Amino acid sequence: MKRISLVVAAFALAAPLAAGAKEKLTYAYLQDPVLEAVMWPLRNGKVTSDKLEIDGKGYQIPVLIQGTATKQWDVVMTAVMSVPRAKEMGLELRVLSTALRYHKSGDGAHVWVKKGSPYKSIADLKGKTIATYGLQSTGVTLVRLALWKKYGVNVQFENGDFKWQQLPAPALPGALATDKVEGATLIHSQAYQASKSGDFVPIARTAEDMFELFKLRMVSAVNVGYVEKIAAKPELYKEFNRMLKASIDYTLKNIAEVSDIVAKETKNDPAYFKAWFEQYSDFPAVVSQNDIDAMNKVWALSKELGILKDFPDAKTMIWEGALRE
Repeated sequence: MKRISLVVAAFALAAPLAAGAKEKLTYAYLQDPVLEAVMWPLRNGKVTSDKLEIDGKGYQIPVLIQGTATKQWDVVMTAVMSVPRAKEMGLELRVLSTALRYHKSGDGAHVWVKKGSPYKSIADLKGKTIATYGLQSTGVTLVRLALWKKYGVNVQFENGDFKWQQLPAPALPGALATDKVEGATLIHSQAYQASKSGDFVPIARTAEDMFELFKLRMVSAVNVGYVEKIAAKPELYKEFNRMLKASIDYTLKNIAEVSDIVAKETKNDPAYFKAWFEQYSDFPAVVSQNDIDAMNKVWALSKELGILKDFPDAKTMIWEGALRE
């Protein structure tokens, strides 16, 4: 009896600890230094929760696109184009928040050529190769749509005006510098370095083109969850949204502090982070009417170009618990 009583007592003491344990949501996001700045407050005790731990990790764009279908994570930062494609496959996603919203100038959405090359316009690249980080990504889709609508070129992958080549993101600057390709889209950190070094020059500013054409700040990525997972634990997803918004808010209010630390961790120029938030994109962690309209626009244009067979109304894909702007 005494031994049983001791076991019961020990269990009683342990029970409150178990009851108070935090639950965890996994979060897969874009592998980019700026996203580490977004996540820094969450990882360093600046944003806390008594009920949720966010286990986040960065991945390259093709992995995020492919991983969306596997449900291996609870929340995924994925391409806007992945939402209707997933629906076509019977996979129901819901947008928790906007992850990447272009600025009007969108310095990270240019088509670049090597300085001193004979290519001075998009027309000059006809028949040449444009390298990119992800052929199926929304970022590249937006580039193609802008080139099509603004410059009237054929952007089809087969029998179009250009040869499109997908390369690992780290290989893009080298391929352009050594003339293995004639043009390239660069990830944001590479675009920043290009603007500083002058080794590459932009011949098309596609985010600016899209805003000029449609008066919308385009959205390339969203944070999504799966309908059944959200329904099972809606309060955790609400807490996820709160924490992510609090994290980016802290970063923006303390940009010098966060930039200096993350720059050392990622071996980047501290000025890159401030430049990104002012000239490249926002990480809103909310949803605005602009975002809904931008998603509908890119989906409609993609259907017109033959990239999508069909698409839902974007407002039906926004989770009811999403924070609004």
